[in-house]
Amino acid sequence: MGEPARQFLLEQRARAARPFALPGIRCPGCCGCRHDRRHGTPALAPPTITPNGGTFFSTVNVTLEAPAANAAIYYSLDGSLPTTNSFRYSGTFSLASNVTINASAFESNYDNSVAESALFFVQPLHFTSSSFLANGQLQLGFAGAPGSNYVLQATTNFSNWTPISTNNAVTNPFSFFDPDATNFNHRFYRVRQQ
Repeated sequence: MGEPARQFLLEQRARAARPFALPGIRCPGCCGCRHDRRHGTPALAPPTITPNGGTFFSTVNVTLEAPAANAAIYYSLDGSLPTTNSFRYSGTFSLASNVTINASAFESNYDNSVAESALFFVQPLHFTSSSFLANGQLQLGFAGAPGSNYVLQATTNFSNWTPISTNNAVTNPFSFFDPDATNFNHRFYRVRQQ
């Protein structure tokens, strides 16, 4: 290897051994070095979303938890990345429709966290079918959350609602029965979750 080639190789090694330097940015002294060097700003961990998405009936309560005591959480409900102009989290909130929650943590002297995301499908409570059985009972199919209790109510005037039956939704959908349905010219039904 000739002398100019060797000198070039030594210069390249010397450059590679130097720390990355940006003009005007000095080490704050945290590591004891004395050269220009950029130290990274620590980033926050993402917040926790509970529950972390899923399929729900009627409504679902959502809780966000910050990764640090002084961190503020900002979130969006439209799938966009949150900024400090987004909703600021202040406590548990309810969802009654399909949304994508994105949440990020923000705190002074830290880079904001990456966004944590959760997709929620919130299905309305609704009747799925209706039919009369051979014995004259009205059978109403209903979609609800398994494990929840529901009360079937009936009315003829939309003012006075009478409880007909209570059902624990073991499966989904499940059925309600009205044995007196044929005793009325018109009867209207609704279901309330207990």
